[in-house]
Amino acid sequence: MPAAPPGVYRVAIAARGAVLGRALYRVVSRASLTARVQPAPNGDRFTVSGRRFLPDIHILLAAYPLFSGARAFVLGTARADAEGRFALRVVTRKGVPGEYVVRAYSVGSLAAQVAETYVQVTV
Repeated sequence: MPAAPPGVYRVAIAARGAVLGRALYRVVSRASLTARVQPAPNGDRFTVSGRRFLPDIHILLAAYPLFSGARAFVLGTARADAEGRFALRVVTRKGVPGEYVVRAYSVGSLAAQVAETYVQVTV
């Protein structure tokens, strides 16, 4: 299943209306993500790194608040190196204090990889 995100899928094989077989299909991503956020003079400095991604895959990074009153925002994009590692450092406008989940999504590829971690934005 190209570009299927991690999870378990039910697959059925059918021909001319008759089901010939069924199976469960498990998609696993070994990708991992670490992130930290620090106050910066003009906002918040996010440092995000990943490993065990597919080599040379393009990655979109976004932060999602785990509370009401704030909006999700894109941190940027990165490209994994030949060993599947990447790093992104970006200064964003000052965020609403609270806990966020940072997610990395592969983009523009036949393979889907997703990883996430959590950060705390402070005053």
